[in-house]
Amino acid sequence: TFLLNNAIKIGLDNLLSEPFVKEQGQMPSLMRAAACVYDSEHLYNGKTLADIAAVGGHLDEVIINATEMRGGGSFRFVQTSNKSVNTGKNELHVDDEIANVIRIADAVASSSCFPGGFEPIRFPSDFIWPDGMAAGSVKRVLGSAFDSDLPLMDGGIFDNQGIDSIDNIFDRVNSDIGLFIISDTSPRSEGLEFAPAETKGMVPLLVWRWFIGLFGLLSLLSAVLIVTDKWPRQAVAELGPLHATMTYFLPVTVLTVLFLIIAGGLWGSKKLVEYAGKKTGIDVWFYLRRLSIAQLISLVKSRLDSVLELTTATFMTRIRRLGYSQMYKNPKITRKLLPNIIYDIDNESKWEKVIADSPYKPKNAIRNKVKQAEAYGTNLWFLDTAERDNLIYCGRATITFKLLKYMLEMKAVEIAVPSSEEKKFFDRLVAEWAKF
Repeated sequence: TFLLNNAIKIGLDNLLSEPFVKEQGQMPSLMRAAACVYDSEHLYNGKTLADIAAVGGHLDEVIINATEMRGGGSFRFVQTSNKSVNTGKNELHVDDEIANVIRIADAVASSSCFPGGFEPIRFPSDFIWPDGMAAGSVKRVLGSAFDSDLPLMDGGIFDNQGIDSIDNIFDRVNSDIGLFIISDTSPRSEGLEFAPAETKGMVPLLVWRWFIGLFGLLSLLSAVLIVTDKWPRQAVAELGPLHATMTYFLPVTVLTVLFLIIAGGLWGSKKLVEYAGKKTGIDVWFYLRRLSIAQLISLVKSRLDSVLELTTATFMTRIRRLGYSQMYKNPKITRKLLPNIIYDIDNESKWEKVIADSPYKPKNAIRNKVKQAEAYGTNLWFLDTAERDNLIYCGRATITFKLLKYMLEMKAVEIAVPSSEEKKFFDRLVAEWAKF
């Protein structure tokens, strides 16, 4: 149910009513509002990190990753039975007294606070604490390292798959971990399209600048002529307040504001060009003035596109490769590592040597559903049940398929023994795969 709720819309609805705005008079924060949405009865409902351990179950270690933006690096919200492990990072560790009462909703909000979509969430001031605890008292317990708030954002900025956290757990428990499953929903990158384009626009910026300046002067002159034609008092006496406002005062105001906008824009652009000239030693306007608006837009757009591709694809690909390389360099982990990528079923090069000639080869219908799931953009909710159901289908099919491949590739000897636990598990996987 929660996944079908538009979390951002609900957050915007509550933007001015969340406690920090309504009770403390702070500026609104979409991320704080989103944390309140996460804490609804359909999801975390007030549960804290300590409640994870209290529930019990099969989860021995729970780590929710965020990135601290003051000095860089991971900031981890941790629930573990290992008393030597704290929430936070190195010199910014959070004692259990505080960590245990952190709402899961606030930790998840920190972990999902992606740049551009949200502002950073501040720890501890933007977190909601139990009754009787204020951010000031929390800071006193945390110590001088938290005198100023710590801005937190999406954990994927620093550790996109959570591999650092897995590596840390392995260092603590070593051989007790049987398999590392690293899931990733990032789509295959199509790369930056930068095809040559025909030049457009005939009028250079210099002409446009003179035209806009002249238009601004004409706007001011028109306002002056209206005022001198009928003085305000005379207009009110002859036409009445409403008619005078519509006939004289409103046009005068609009024309004056238009002039001020144009004048301000021209002055601002002049200062910007001068600033660029001082920084580069180049008379920037001398070169820009010969370009058309379409040509200038093309130059700006190509730069923005390359920066966007750099941050969303190139850098992230590099970060992922570094993470996987770190894991594969550890011989104790290599045979236990199972990357689970959303498009793996449709990427025949990843499994053809093991699966191609077996009865477990993916059907075209499954591969088509995987392609649909891969095409879904990053979001905090689903627009309809079909998208949600297809992504769940893809997740179940992909992990079943990857485990089948892993067993055939890494546990071939074990699954050949009819009474072995590996054989029993493999048979369960085969039965599950047959459902797809």
